[in-house]
Amino acid sequence: MEQIRQATEKTYLSVREAAVYTGYSVGYIYKLVKDRAIPFHTPNGGRIIFSRLELDEWITDAKGGKEPDKNTECLVIR
Repeated sequence: MEQIRQATEKTYLSVREAAVYTGYSVGYIYKLVKDRAIPFHTPNGGRIIFSRLELDEWITDAKGGKEPDKNTECLVIR
């Protein structure tokens, strides 16, 4: 539980912290990075880090919960 609390308070996460935050294994996080299927950064070619906010957006998009564009008309059927 402590690891989850710490991950939610940080702006940037390590691979291990991203795994805890998303609920995926460390190995799966590396696979997503290799496939470029998850947003990540390597400042100065160094270690892999993740923006917590970008991970939140990525998770939301992956679950189909993307907010509609404000300029898009929506039809509501009742």
